[in-house]
Amino acid sequence: MAATARARRETARLRTTIAGQREVTSAAGDRDTILQAMADGALQVIDANDATSVHLLDPDGTTLSMATASGDVPADRPPVPVTGSLAGLAMRTATTQRCNDPARDGRVAAAVVAAARVGSFMVAPLLGADGPLGVLSVRSRWPGAFDDTDEQQLKLLADSLTGALSHAEATAARQHAAERETQRMRELLLVQREVTAAAADRDIAIAVVAQRATRLFPAADGVAVELLDGDTMRYAATAGTLTAALGTRVPVVGSISSTVLVTGEPAHCTDTRTDPSAR
Repeated sequence: MAATARARRETARLRTTIAGQREVTSAAGDRDTILQAMADGALQVIDANDATSVHLLDPDGTTLSMATASGDVPADRPPVPVTGSLAGLAMRTATTQRCNDPARDGRVAAAVVAAARVGSFMVAPLLGADGPLGVLSVRSRWPGAFDDTDEQQLKLLADSLTGALSHAEATAARQHAAERETQRMRELLLVQREVTAAAADRDIAIAVVAQRATRLFPAADGVAVELLDGDTMRYAATAGTLTAALGTRVPVVGSISSTVLVTGEPAHCTDTRTDPSAR
């Protein structure tokens, strides 16, 4: 009978895990929804669990702040220090850590020991491609509430959450890049219209190009439009940090501008300090 009950419990746990993973997958582009879905799922999957939380590594890398929670978790929980905590140990060792009694476990931060109604808890690391992202943790008010099966289940959930978070970050990066490119194309069309409108006056047209180029290339802080004048290139229009350089002449021979004129193709210099063609 005990074996049958255990098998039924594991089957129910597996079904709940699959349902939770589907919910996480359906929210693949929304990080906050992913985090909440995983916290809610872990609360259902691990029977002895009273509360679940996801802590993410703060920018300074010294603390972990709670990003979401499910169950009996105080909303004002302080950040968890990476050094001297079980969460930090889980991230450093890339392994799930289990504490059967915080008051008797020297690996646990004092802040956790002081927290109300924590009899035992587990922490699984969230490991991204570039390093740890945070931890997924579950806790119970009773000491010794979790076993090896619970520990393995938490690891599987953490791995699933890490994959979903990585996918969400990649999706957000692609969306940001697409939005940035769309904005750049709008700016380019605007410049083309302004240049066309000023086509009858060359000086106005190239001045428009110089002024608008700083918006088309966010990383640029200075712009110059160079025109061939004998054996030199003359700065006929400037903007940004090169504004004061208007009228400057540079030799054509040996310059990057010469390469552009000869090939008819754009060229770039990655370091003006070491590139002799950057004049």
